[in-house]
Amino acid sequence: GADFQAPPAASEDPPEHDTELREVFLEEGFDIIESSGAALARWQADPHNLLEVENLLRDLHTLKGGARMVEIAPR
Repeated sequence: GADFQAPPAASEDPPEHDTELREVFLEEGFDIIESSGAALARWQADPHNLLEVENLLRDLHTLKGGARMVEIAPR
């Protein structure tokens, strides 16, 4: 049979890769924060608008997933 090799752990990635991912995360993060702020403002203006709650939760979930990809975690 063929030998299987697991992909390298994130900590073994070259620094350039980590830097690129971090840059993409930061760029997208600013967009996500802007979007979530707008959703929050719309929800505050209309507390019965559950679509904005869904938008806010989706944005926060996306931001959290991106943070995990670049290994940002609370201390």
